[in-house]
Amino acid sequence: MSSELAVPSQALRFVVVGALAATTHWLTAMLAMQWIVPLVANIVGFCCAFPVSFAGHFHWSFRGHGALWLHALPRFAAVALSSFAGNELLYAALLAWTPWHPGVSLFITLLVVAASTFALSRGWAFVKRH
Repeated sequence: MSSELAVPSQALRFVVVGALAATTHWLTAMLAMQWIVPLVANIVGFCCAFPVSFAGHFHWSFRGHGALWLHALPRFAAVALSSFAGNELLYAALLAWTPWHPGVSLFITLLVVAASTFALSRGWAFVKRH
């Protein structure tokens, strides 16, 4: 038996980093909702979670892809912003059409958007440029 710990799969690393970023997003938004409306609080949460997400994915989830941070950052920003646009639309719909608490709606929204973010990050944002 090897004395080294097994390195978790890329998908598992993505889930761990994503969970940290989503927790940052959700907690920040919940705190901000004490002073501002939920859709604006969601923007604040996204802005606080973005650096957590980028740093974690660049340094851990996709570290073997060989992308330089200078190339990966604008690509990941494009992925994150497009994913956030979907996030905001879905969140607005859930706020308008369900009786759920804003925190529950945001949690569901964050889960739904995560899969597309993984696919775009893995296939484009953190790929080494030739």
